[in-house]
Parts: sequence; structure tokens; C-alpha cells
Amino acid sequence: MNEAQRQHYLKALGLTPWVARGPLPGAAVSPLLDWEDEEEQQAAPTSPAPAQEAPAPAPPPRLAPALGPAPPPAVRYRQQVEQLCAMGYLDSVAVLRAHASVSRVSVAACNRLANLCIEVQNRQLAAGADAVEAIVAAMQAHPQVEAVQDMGCWALTHVCSGSGAAARARRRRAVTARAPEAATAALQAHPENAAVQEEGQQLRDLLV
Repeated sequence: MNEAQRQHYLKALGLTPWVARGPLPGAAVSPLLDWEDEEEQQAAPTSPAPAQEAPAPAPPPRLAPALGPAPPPAVRYRQQVEQLCAMGYLDSVAVLRAHASVSRVSVAACNRLANLCIEVQNRQLAAGADAVEAIVAAMQAHPQVEAVQDMGCWALTHVCSGSGAAARARRRRAVTARAPEAATAALQAHPENAAVQEEGQQLRDLLV
């Protein structure tokens, strides 16, 4: 992805490409907020609890909210993205799974996984944490969101790249997870988006 595309996605996500190098004089401490707000309005399950409940899985990574009034949505979202950009592959996959219905979280999580998997040693670790399946699920959940399709294809390409038996196993895993179909759907849904076309075709060429 070139700088022009990166700036385009930052603006589409409502992010201003500027970060202070240190605390501003007189500025309040930035609150740390949960991921749960916009776009996540899912009803709680109503089925009765089983007689013997299995231990509850660990919740996805989150930071406790700070005291004080909530910041504007743009500021809140920028804080959430900054938290995600500091996470490792396990936490990134957990957040992507827990908040798959939020397209902006999917974009940020796929971007984080793609960057982590530039490092060869992280690819197998991410695949072992079910990153492939989580990314494909995010792409399937947001077929009309160009940024999700672009970042999803980009992240899958990085996870599945490489040579040797482990890389081939990752690619087989992606095929089983229907990643080629997800890439084809992205190419067909966004024929005018150059970034989606480039990343989607690269992923198809790698897997098919």
C-alpha cells in the first residue's frame, strides 16, 4: 500500500494523520474506553443455562474506561485504534473475533495483523491463533466495505506467504476457510477500487 492509499483510508476512518510527540500543556488525560459502542447492538442470548456450565472463556483484551465525560466519537475511535495498534497477534485476533460486526475495528485489526505478519516468525503464530478464519469472517461480514476487503486481503497474503511445509499448510488452511472465495467476492464487488483489485488478485494468485 502506498502513502496516498494509506492517507485515503485514514481519512475514510475519520482519523487525522497527526500525533503529538508528547503531552500537550494543560491537556486532560485521555480516557481509555471499551470497544463496545457504535454498530454493536446484538441481543443477549435467551436460552437457559446448562446444568453444568463450562468455564467462561477469557474476555477479549480491553482497557477500563477512565473517569470523566466521554470524548467525541472521532477521538474515542482514534484512542481505540491506538490501543489496537499496540497489541500482539493473539490480542488482535481476539478483538477481531469479538467485534467482527464493527467494520472500523475489522479494518484496524486486519491492518495490525498484516503488519505483524511482515515478520516471518509471526505468520505461523498468527495462523495458529485462528487469524486466517477471523480475517475471512470479517471480510464476509462487510462485503461492501472497501477498506475491510482491502485490508483483509492484504493481511491474508502476509499470513499465507512464505515457502516450506508450514507456509503450504497455512495456504491450505486459508483455502479451507474459503479465503479464495472471499478474495473473488471482493474483486467482483469493488471493480473500481485499485487497492482492492491489487490485493485481492495477489491473494488469489497465492492461493489458487
